[in-house]
Amino acid sequence: MRTVAVIKIGTTTSVMLAGADLTTACLRRQRLANLLGSDRSETLARVLADFSRELAGIPGRRPLVAGGEAFRLHPELAAVAARQGFPVWTLTPEQEGGLCYAAVKAVKPDTRLVVDLGGGSTELATADAVWSLPLGAARSASPEHAAIAAAGAQRPVWVGGTAVLTARLLGTRSVSLQALRHLAQSLPAALPPDLDPLRRELYPHGLGLMIALAARYEWQNLAICERGLSEGLWLAACLGRGTP
Repeated sequence: MRTVAVIKIGTTTSVMLAGADLTTACLRRQRLANLLGSDRSETLARVLADFSRELAGIPGRRPLVAGGEAFRLHPELAAVAARQGFPVWTLTPEQEGGLCYAAVKAVKPDTRLVVDLGGGSTELATADAVWSLPLGAARSASPEHAAIAAAGAQRPVWVGGTAVLTARLLGTRSVSLQALRHLAQSLPAALPPDLDPLRRELYPHGLGLMIALAARYEWQNLAICERGLSEGLWLAACLGRGTP
């Protein structure tokens, strides 16, 4: 089986995923780097160079590089990837949410709503629609909340770095709004000492957004999934996205 590789560029977290299937991915690497700063182009160039070195011994095409809000806010970042010879995909909010939904649905068939809380934007996706909010763990805003059709009694599945760290801190992937509030009250003491400094800085705000959105849409219980946009991109690459 051929190896498929993708690189997801996030506002604060970039992920490289390579393998012949998602169950036994042969390589997965994560880099935390804030791409909202004035040195974002140089920072991304270093991240891509690091990923390229790690992929050097793995046969296959150049990985598809895709970015959501980071590329939408700063098109020069997509140009950095293109100059390094990568096929590049600037995702629309609808594509970003749809890919997350597909990745989660593949392992949790009963999923009806996926919430991808990223560094620069938050996408809420169902089988029929995607709503995008211009706020994230590294980006504050006060937008009008989307009047999503799946609000109310649904048990959404959350993905992204904030959600995954929350599951780690609570020791479970099934959490309540009350547990989130208790966790927020225990910060920063609850954070592990070896946590990356950037994640340590951003996590309290990201957790606050989880709590605010859950309260706004009356989600008393939610699930957390480690799969997300990176796995959705991998599925898209398998179907030919990024192939010349």
